Amino acid sequence: MSRVVRLAVRAMGTRFEFALVGEDDALVRAAGEDAIAEILDWHRRLSVFDGGSAVSRVNSRAALGPVGVDLDTAELLLACQRLWRE
Repeated sequence: MSRVVRLAVRAMGTRFEFALVGEDDALVRAAGEDAIAEILDWHRRLSVFDGGSAVSRVNSRAALGPVGVDLDTAELLLACQRLWRE
């Protein structure tokens, strides 16, 4: 019997909510918790609402010199730059 598993998290200045349906509550909950972990990971990298995020560090320090970021964040920022130019 399918049941709904509800999960929520606040990140990036908003609330993310999940209503997940499946036969195995534990498996569905684990999938939702993985999704929440991914959201929180990107929050730590991109959120302007978090003064310690990679984007906040870039915004506050880039005028002074290069700012190191992880590869995924660098690739995303380069893709954003390409799209902006297009």
